[in-house]
Amino acid sequence: MFTSPSDHPENTLRLESMIHAPPEAIFSYYLRPELISAWLGAGHGIQAQNAKTDVRIGGRWQVELSNVPTAPLITGIYHEILPFSRLVLSYGLPDNPASMITVTLRQMSGVTRLTLLQTGFPGRTTRDQHAITWALSLRILQEVMEISRGVGEMWNQPDDSPLTEVRSDIIKVRERLEAELIAVAAPPSGLGTHAANGFPTPEF
Repeated sequence: MFTSPSDHPENTLRLESMIHAPPEAIFSYYLRPELISAWLGAGHGIQAQNAKTDVRIGGRWQVELSNVPTAPLITGIYHEILPFSRLVLSYGLPDNPASMITVTLRQMSGVTRLTLLQTGFPGRTTRDQHAITWALSLRILQEVMEISRGVGEMWNQPDDSPLTEVRSDIIKVRERLEAELIAVAAPPSGLGTHAANGFPTPEF
Protein backbone atom coordinates (compact mmCIF):
# COMPACT_ATOMS: atom_id res chain seq x y z
CA MET A 1 0.00 0.00 0.00
CA PHE A 2 1.39 3.40 -0.95
CA THR A 3 1.79 4.94 2.50
CA SER A 4 4.71 6.67 4.13
CA PRO A 5 6.17 6.45 7.66
CA SER A 6 5.33 10.15 8.00
CA ASP A 7 1.58 9.48 7.58
CA HIS A 8 -0.37 10.24 10.73
CA PRO A 9 -4.03 10.92 11.62
CA GLU A 10 -3.91 14.50 10.35
CA ASN A 11 -2.98 13.45 6.82
CA THR A 12 -4.82 10.15 6.53
CA LEU A 13 -8.47 9.56 5.66
CA ARG A 14 -10.19 6.17 5.73
CA LEU A 15 -13.83 5.52 4.84
CA GLU A 16 -15.85 2.33 4.43
CA SER A 17 -19.23 1.72 2.84
CA MET A 18 -21.41 -1.28 2.01
CA ILE A 19 -22.73 -0.95 -1.56
CA HIS A 20 -25.58 -3.06 -2.93
CA ALA A 21 -23.92 -3.60 -6.30
CA PRO A 22 -21.29 -5.90 -7.82
CA PRO A 23 -17.62 -4.82 -7.75
CA GLU A 24 -17.66 -4.47 -11.56
CA ALA A 25 -20.22 -1.67 -11.35
CA ILE A 26 -18.38 0.15 -8.58
CA PHE A 27 -15.05 -0.07 -10.41
CA SER A 28 -16.55 1.73 -13.40
CA TYR A 29 -17.66 4.58 -11.11
CA TYR A 30 -13.98 5.36 -10.45
CA LEU A 31 -12.60 4.76 -13.95
CA ARG A 32 -15.14 5.83 -16.57
CA PRO A 33 -14.42 9.49 -17.51
CA GLU A 34 -18.06 10.46 -18.00
CA LEU A 35 -18.91 9.19 -14.52
CA ILE A 36 -15.88 10.71 -12.75
CA SER A 37 -16.70 14.19 -14.05
CA ALA A 38 -20.26 13.83 -12.74
CA TRP A 39 -19.36 13.17 -9.08
CA LEU A 40 -15.86 14.58 -8.52
CA GLY A 41 -15.96 17.63 -6.27
CA ALA A 42 -19.31 16.74 -4.70
CA GLY A 43 -19.96 18.68 -1.52
CA HIS A 44 -18.00 21.73 -2.66
CA GLY A 45 -20.00 22.81 -5.70
CA ILE A 46 -17.06 22.04 -7.96
CA GLN A 47 -17.88 21.60 -11.65
CA ALA A 48 -15.65 18.96 -13.25
CA GLN A 49 -15.38 18.39 -16.99
CA ASN A 50 -13.24 16.81 -19.71
CA ALA A 51 -12.14 13.87 -17.57
CA LYS A 52 -9.56 11.61 -19.22
CA THR A 53 -8.36 8.21 -18.05
CA ASP A 54 -5.52 6.09 -19.42
CA VAL A 55 -6.32 2.97 -17.43
CA ARG A 56 -3.01 1.12 -17.20
CA ILE A 57 -0.13 1.00 -14.73
CA GLY A 58 1.72 4.30 -15.20
CA GLY A 59 -1.18 5.79 -17.14
CA ARG A 60 -2.40 9.27 -16.27
CA TRP A 61 -5.88 10.47 -15.36
CA GLN A 62 -6.98 14.09 -15.22
CA VAL A 63 -10.05 16.26 -14.92
CA GLU A 64 -10.57 19.99 -15.46
CA LEU A 65 -12.30 22.10 -12.79
CA SER A 66 -14.21 24.91 -14.46
CA ASN A 67 -15.03 26.99 -11.38
CA VAL A 68 -11.91 26.69 -9.19
CA PRO A 69 -9.36 29.28 -10.40
CA THR A 70 -6.70 28.07 -7.94
CA ALA A 71 -6.95 24.45 -9.14
CA PRO A 72 -7.92 24.29 -12.82
CA LEU A 73 -6.64 20.72 -13.23
CA ILE A 74 -6.53 17.68 -10.95
CA THR A 75 -4.38 14.82 -12.16
CA GLY A 76 -2.57 11.67 -11.10
CA ILE A 77 -0.99 8.35 -12.09
CA TYR A 78 -2.39 4.82 -11.81
CA HIS A 79 -0.01 2.78 -9.65
CA GLU A 80 -1.99 -0.42 -9.20
CA ILE A 81 -5.04 -1.80 -11.03
CA LEU A 82 -6.52 -5.13 -9.97
CA PRO A 83 -9.80 -5.27 -11.93
CA PHE A 84 -12.87 -5.12 -9.73
CA SER A 85 -10.91 -5.44 -6.46
CA ARG A 86 -8.22 -2.78 -5.94
CA LEU A 87 -7.22 0.58 -7.42
CA VAL A 88 -4.27 2.76 -6.33
CA LEU A 89 -3.66 6.19 -7.85
CA SER A 90 -2.06 9.50 -7.05
CA TYR A 91 -4.19 12.65 -6.81
CA GLY A 92 -3.22 16.32 -6.84
CA LEU A 93 -2.33 19.47 -8.70
CA PRO A 94 0.21 19.28 -11.53
CA ASP A 95 3.79 19.67 -10.27
CA ASN A 96 2.66 19.54 -6.62
CA PRO A 97 3.17 16.70 -4.12
CA ALA A 98 0.30 14.29 -4.63
CA SER A 99 -1.71 12.34 -2.11
CA MET A 100 -2.35 8.64 -2.68
CA ILE A 101 -5.79 7.05 -2.97
CA THR A 102 -6.47 3.33 -2.53
CA VAL A 103 -9.90 1.88 -3.28
CA THR A 104 -10.42 -1.73 -2.19
CA LEU A 105 -13.52 -3.77 -3.05
CA ARG A 106 -14.59 -7.04 -1.42
CA GLN A 107 -17.79 -8.84 -2.41
CA MET A 108 -19.76 -10.22 0.53
CA SER A 109 -23.16 -11.98 0.28
CA GLY A 110 -24.72 -9.75 -2.37
CA VAL A 111 -23.06 -6.51 -1.26
CA THR A 112 -19.63 -5.03 -1.81
CA ARG A 113 -17.52 -3.58 0.98
CA LEU A 114 -15.71 -0.49 -0.31
CA THR A 115 -12.73 0.80 1.64
CA LEU A 116 -11.23 4.13 0.61
CA LEU A 117 -7.87 5.25 2.00
CA GLN A 118 -6.26 8.59 1.12
CA THR A 119 -2.87 9.54 2.55
CA GLY A 120 -0.49 12.47 2.18
CA PHE A 121 -2.68 15.47 3.03
CA PRO A 122 -0.74 18.62 3.99
CA GLY A 123 -2.86 18.97 7.14
CA ARG A 124 -6.10 18.35 8.99
CA THR A 125 -8.13 21.08 7.23
CA THR A 126 -7.49 19.66 3.78
CA ARG A 127 -8.18 16.15 5.04
CA ASP A 128 -11.51 17.19 6.56
CA GLN A 129 -12.58 18.98 3.38
CA HIS A 130 -11.82 15.88 1.33
CA ALA A 131 -13.78 13.84 3.87
CA ILE A 132 -16.88 15.85 2.90
CA THR A 133 -16.37 15.11 -0.79
CA TRP A 134 -15.60 11.41 -0.35
CA ALA A 135 -18.46 10.80 2.07
CA LEU A 136 -20.93 12.48 -0.29
CA SER A 137 -19.52 10.65 -3.31
CA LEU A 138 -20.10 7.35 -1.50
CA ARG A 139 -23.71 8.31 -0.77
CA ILE A 140 -24.13 9.17 -4.45
CA LEU A 141 -22.62 5.80 -5.39
CA GLN A 142 -24.95 3.94 -3.03
CA GLU A 143 -28.08 5.57 -4.44
CA VAL A 144 -27.04 5.38 -8.10
CA MET A 145 -26.14 1.71 -7.83
CA GLU A 146 -29.65 1.05 -6.53
CA ILE A 147 -30.97 2.71 -9.70
CA SER A 148 -28.41 1.43 -12.23
CA ARG A 149 -27.52 -2.16 -11.41
CA GLY A 150 -26.64 -2.85 -15.05
CA VAL A 151 -23.67 -0.50 -15.25
CA GLY A 152 -21.26 -3.35 -14.52
CA GLU A 153 -22.39 -5.22 -17.63
CA MET A 154 -21.34 -2.20 -19.71
CA TRP A 155 -17.82 -1.98 -18.28
CA ASN A 156 -16.19 -3.34 -21.44
CA GLN A 157 -18.09 -1.06 -23.80
CA PRO A 158 -15.81 1.25 -25.85
CA ASP A 159 -15.35 4.88 -24.86
CA ASP A 160 -17.67 5.99 -27.67
CA SER A 161 -20.52 4.22 -25.87
CA PRO A 162 -20.81 6.47 -22.78
CA LEU A 163 -22.93 5.56 -19.80
CA THR A 164 -25.23 8.51 -20.42
CA GLU A 165 -28.14 7.36 -18.27
CA VAL A 166 -25.89 6.49 -15.35
CA ARG A 167 -24.18 9.88 -15.60
CA SER A 168 -27.58 11.57 -15.56
CA ASP A 169 -28.55 9.60 -12.44
CA ILE A 170 -25.31 10.64 -10.72
CA ILE A 171 -25.91 14.31 -11.47
CA LYS A 172 -29.50 14.19 -10.19
CA VAL A 173 -28.56 12.45 -6.96
CA ARG A 174 -25.59 14.77 -6.45
CA GLU A 175 -27.69 17.90 -6.90
CA ARG A 176 -30.23 16.69 -4.34
CA LEU A 177 -27.61 15.70 -1.76
CA GLU A 178 -25.70 18.95 -2.19
CA ALA A 179 -28.91 20.92 -1.70
CA GLU A 180 -29.48 19.00 1.53
CA LEU A 181 -25.91 19.74 2.60
CA ILE A 182 -26.39 23.49 2.13
CA ALA A 183 -29.72 23.39 3.95
CA VAL A 184 -28.34 21.90 7.15
CA ALA A 185 -26.65 23.87 9.91
CA ALA A 186 -23.28 25.50 9.24
CA PRO A 187 -20.42 22.96 9.03
CA PRO A 188 -18.14 22.59 12.06
CA SER A 189 -15.41 25.17 12.53
CA GLY A 190 -12.04 24.39 11.05
CA LEU A 191 -13.28 23.48 7.57
CA GLY A 192 -12.18 26.74 6.01
CA THR A 193 -14.10 29.65 4.49
CA HIS A 194 -17.35 29.35 2.55
CA ALA A 195 -18.12 30.60 -0.92
CA ALA A 196 -21.24 32.52 -1.92
CA ASN A 197 -22.90 29.28 -3.05
CA GLY A 198 -22.79 27.97 0.53
CA PHE A 199 -20.11 25.31 0.01
CA PRO A 200 -16.81 25.15 1.91
CA THR A 201 -14.00 26.71 -0.11
CA PRO A 202 -11.82 23.74 -1.14
CA GLU A 203 -8.11 23.40 -0.53
CA PHE A 204 -5.96 21.01 -2.56
